[in-house]
Amino acid sequence: MTYTELVDGEPEAAMKDLYKSFFNNASEMFVAVDAKNGTVLRCNETILTKTGYSREEVIGRPVFNLYHPDSLAAAKEAFAFFKKTGSVKNVELTMKSRNGEALNVSLSASAVTNKTGRVLYSCSVLRDITEAKQMETALKRSNQALSVHNRCIQAVMRAKNEPQLLKDICSILVETGGYRLAWFGYALKDEKKTVQPIVHAGYEDRYLESIHITWADTERGQGPTGKAIRSGKPETARFIRTDPRFSPWREQALRNGYRSSIAIPVRFGSGALGVLNVYAREPDGFDSVETDLLFDLGRSLAFGIDGLNIKTKQQAAEVRLRESRERTRRILKAAKVGLFDCDLTSNKVYFSPEWKRQIGYRDDEISDSFEEWERRVHPDDLEGCLAKLRQYVKKARTNRSLTFRFRHKDGRYLWILAKVFVLRKEDGVPVKMMGSHLDITKIKTAQEKIQSQTRQLHRLAAHLQDTIEHERLSIAREIHDDLGQALSALKMDLGWIKKRLRDDRKIVSEKLDSMAEVIRQCADSVRRICSELRPGILDDLGLEYAMEWHRDRFQDHSGIPCGLKSDIDGIEIPAPVAIAVYRIFQEALTNISRHSEATRARAMLTVENGGLLFEIGDDGKGVHAGDLKRQGSFGLIGMRERVNALGGDFDIQGDPGKGTCIRIFIPLDEFP
Repeated sequence: MTYTELVDGEPEAAMKDLYKSFFNNASEMFVAVDAKNGTVLRCNETILTKTGYSREEVIGRPVFNLYHPDSLAAAKEAFAFFKKTGSVKNVELTMKSRNGEALNVSLSASAVTNKTGRVLYSCSVLRDITEAKQMETALKRSNQALSVHNRCIQAVMRAKNEPQLLKDICSILVETGGYRLAWFGYALKDEKKTVQPIVHAGYEDRYLESIHITWADTERGQGPTGKAIRSGKPETARFIRTDPRFSPWREQALRNGYRSSIAIPVRFGSGALGVLNVYAREPDGFDSVETDLLFDLGRSLAFGIDGLNIKTKQQAAEVRLRESRERTRRILKAAKVGLFDCDLTSNKVYFSPEWKRQIGYRDDEISDSFEEWERRVHPDDLEGCLAKLRQYVKKARTNRSLTFRFRHKDGRYLWILAKVFVLRKEDGVPVKMMGSHLDITKIKTAQEKIQSQTRQLHRLAAHLQDTIEHERLSIAREIHDDLGQALSALKMDLGWIKKRLRDDRKIVSEKLDSMAEVIRQCADSVRRICSELRPGILDDLGLEYAMEWHRDRFQDHSGIPCGLKSDIDGIEIPAPVAIAVYRIFQEALTNISRHSEATRARAMLTVENGGLLFEIGDDGKGVHAGDLKRQGSFGLIGMRERVNALGGDFDIQGDPGKGTCIRIFIPLDEFP
């Protein structure tokens, strides 16, 4: 059974069953949270399956119990923002499962309000992005490491003296690698075995003046630097805040924003010892892949300095470059990142085995040529990709990226994210174009699924709006037909009694007149309530006359003149569109009366480009961007949701002191 069949004729119970099934079996995690105290009111089966909690452990408990301690502050901040604005979008948080495992999620939530606009609870969607975050981190680190490695090798090849080379290496680690601090020091062979810093780059703030590091086997020699020099192996402090070895330097390190570090020993052919220290902003840095690449960089640095000393820097750099590329190839293969290398002077191309494996081929099944890449790009993407590549080679910036569809051996197309790096000579002439390929098909598929579910939610919102309007119409009719007729009959009975009273019963006659007046007022209230629930003129005479009627009432009550220009007379507007525009017109005039301090208002209604265009504005104080996000702006949220549910566009603009203008466009060709 399709959604259209259900809406057009199936029982309401079937509709509820459909959405209940959709709610419980969706791939995303849904949860409703009480806006007052943050307790969970309802959740679907997916969140229980992914976290391992039972329904009793979730329902009625604070939603913050579901979040990892590292993400708790961010979760509370998102909840406070939701209470203030009525929505949050794509907030990345970390949940914790029942067994303590971390689960990366993206949170989006919208408000469910009562008739007065007060937020009752949230309708929250939690999307599992754990795999995407892992792929993102792997890609970021791989590309970062590749870029750092290539730039460092270039620095070794261009180096003319040792101090400048060391300075360049530290600068590359900070500027390209994104590290907080990098410094190089020598291990002196004095009595105290002092480690003397020589050069640094990044945020230092006199840190190196105060650390007093030694490589002797003493208290101040037990940190990563001293141990790396003594052992000849890299030493990491992945959590500076808690690592006991970092105790002598912890306070100033944390104050400077260092959260993890690595010390890389550098041994020169002459027997001298040095150490390269790198500090990251994030805790838990320097995993095995990053450590291997930086250790390899240390060896390349030592080899480069030795090359300077024996005047063979170019030959040494080329050997180390080949070795480093092979190591990098193995590391990136483990990370499932394919590499390509194109010599722009000879047009020779290299595709790594992992690059070929991504699209289903063995290393010997595809030749290394640009044509092999070109003929596998989707025809709709090819021209755009070629144009971007030409632009990347021409422009001075070296790091770029592009996304495109790429044909697999079995004929299907994968989504590929390519990072492009252009290597240039000192005069800026490009000589190489290299980079990486990453298969992001799963991420793209997940995005498309989210978009599909968003469209279904919009259709659900439209159905709920229709249901509300039908209920309003039914209530208005029942009030008018039952209560209105009863009041009229009662008034007639009072008149009949009055005619039969003797002339000397003045007091009773006056009481009957008073009762008749109360009945008249009640009848007026009934008519007013019916018109507010659903003005009959909207169904009987159409949108244009209903808006003119409401405009006149607005002018009488507010004293603010409102011009209404319309050229839709004789044009049949579909009922869902007419109801939405009328409700938006009502809400906009209410806002003008309450908040705008306007002296005039204007509205325009027309049909153009196959859709209904409606604009309403005023000459008041103008809405500010911050006003749109404050609690109490749910009227604007409701307007936007009505338009989105009909596939339209909603825009609001405001200039301080010049007024506010709301513009909506709803296509009519989608309605029968």
